[in-house]
Amino acid sequence: MPIELHCHSTASDGDCTPTELVERALAIGITSLAITDHDTVDGIPEAVEAARELDMRVIPGVELSCHYEGKEVHLLGYFFEYRDEDFLNLLERMKDERRQRVHKIIEKLGAVGLDLTYEQVEAEAPGDALGRPHVARAMVAAGLVPTVGLAFDRYIGNSGPAYVGRTVLSLEDGIEAVRRAGGVSVLAHPGIYGDWARIERILQLPVNGIEVWHPAHKKADRKRAKRLGGRYNKILTGGSDFHGPRAEYHEMGSSRVTEGVVTKLLNATVGERALV
Repeated sequence: MPIELHCHSTASDGDCTPTELVERALAIGITSLAITDHDTVDGIPEAVEAARELDMRVIPGVELSCHYEGKEVHLLGYFFEYRDEDFLNLLERMKDERRQRVHKIIEKLGAVGLDLTYEQVEAEAPGDALGRPHVARAMVAAGLVPTVGLAFDRYIGNSGPAYVGRTVLSLEDGIEAVRRAGGVSVLAHPGIYGDWARIERILQLPVNGIEVWHPAHKKADRKRAKRLGGRYNKILTGGSDFHGPRAEYHEMGSSRVTEGVVTKLLNATVGERALV
């Protein structure tokens, strides 16, 4: 049966509520579902409640925006205690950084002649974990660009004139925060970073796994990720990175990862919790 280890709800930048994600997962036969919203766990309680009477496991998850060697990198966390006070305090600091980042992006957009307000960005975000996708959607709604993709390509992507990096959480501290909350960590979509030497250095850190199967990965990316993961004895995972039913997103469960991966992640938490 298919599982889903990487998807987003309206608690961050997804189109579906946590309940809708559970319902969608159930309809396509998914047996384990991890909601991995960006820098927030606000959607997890609703998802857990929605799945309470169903034959489905909701895995507490998160996608942390970290920095490593001066560049952004994303870290997936699983099976941690999502009500842990220290972890929640960290996420609150990261939400504050997200708000400040949006203000800085808006300032940079203004400097290149594109006027956007913070309120316009907030209107595109059902939750309070603001991010660049909300800025991009606000730009489209304001008629500044025709598509979200062009907003990233021309202005707010990593090479754009309105790009603002992340500074709050180092990758090392992100790995440690997940571990201290009793969970396991996985390097998200390594193929999108375009620097496999950097990925190999990351895998020498105490991260538990690497995301091999991801929609953005080409065959060569999957092959490299799988080879490096094996070299450093990491758990090989995958997910659809589902954000909603729009055509540009892959369907939940499309990575073809099985329950065996979930078992490996769960077993790894035993060792992590022993170290806390």
